[in-house]
Amino acid sequence: MKLREAMTNNVRLVAHLLNKTPSLPSILADSRYRIIDCSRSFEKMIGDRPLGQYLTSILKPISEDGKIVPAFSTEEHLFPRICKLKGSDIHLNCFAFKAEDNVLIFAERFEASDTDIVRQVSEMNDELYNKTIELVNKNRQLEKANARIQKLMQTDPLTGLANRRYFNQRFETDASFSRRNNHPLSLVMADLDRFKSVNDNYGHDAGDEVLMGFADLISANCRTEDLPARFGGEEFIILLPGTGLNKTLQFCERIRKKMEKISFREGKIRVTVSMGAALFTRDDTLEHLVKRADQALYRAKQNGRNRCEKQ
Repeated sequence: MKLREAMTNNVRLVAHLLNKTPSLPSILADSRYRIIDCSRSFEKMIGDRPLGQYLTSILKPISEDGKIVPAFSTEEHLFPRICKLKGSDIHLNCFAFKAEDNVLIFAERFEASDTDIVRQVSEMNDELYNKTIELVNKNRQLEKANARIQKLMQTDPLTGLANRRYFNQRFETDASFSRRNNHPLSLVMADLDRFKSVNDNYGHDAGDEVLMGFADLISANCRTEDLPARFGGEEFIILLPGTGLNKTLQFCERIRKKMEKISFREGKIRVTVSMGAALFTRDDTLEHLVKRADQALYRAKQNGRNRCEKQ
């Protein structure tokens, strides 16, 4: 074995090292620091037999300030040097000396000093902190995405009001509160008068503009606890918690009068609104309450449109 032959050139030194540490990993390299042979303990350490590879592809010398240096060199006498094993955090104490035209390297695992341990712990804490910050940012992004998805699921895409699905959910909550606390709860159905003629005469873009304008109007006049929603087409529905029928009619009349004054497309389009109101009773389901408000709305239409009626 070439390694054993190299050892005979420095019998006493090699014997001393092997007697001190019999399983010491060792490498034999040529003058260009290309690996000729290595011990089994070194193969076991790196999990490979690196014959033909250059020494610096396996061991990375470390300078005194802890940085990896590009070259590995020896002198005529034995000297220690700390190296990092490629692909790992293992540090080795390497002892190198000339063996004729070759270089004989002995390596032993480097035991970290208290300073090194503190440094490594500090580095790990820094890495953990950075990962924590990254995780917090990812969680925030996820929360924003989930909130956005939730809003899309609850919102009418054209008007930005609540959709019918979300309105149904909210009604159950408000109805339950009304029953338990004997608080009034009113519902309003609103329908834009002769809306079909807007689409027919000016196109659907103009119709959408009117729908969005009316949605903005009712949103601006609703309280935080009120819930306006698009019921479908040109129909809108508004839930008014804590509001009796008389105040609900006042609310409807305020909306109706403001809608009369709004114009679209530089005054070319004016649309009025008819509204029907109904007061919630303990036995009401949403279907029953909507039906009664719709009946009031129908009377408003029958009585000439642009008016409010109660059930």
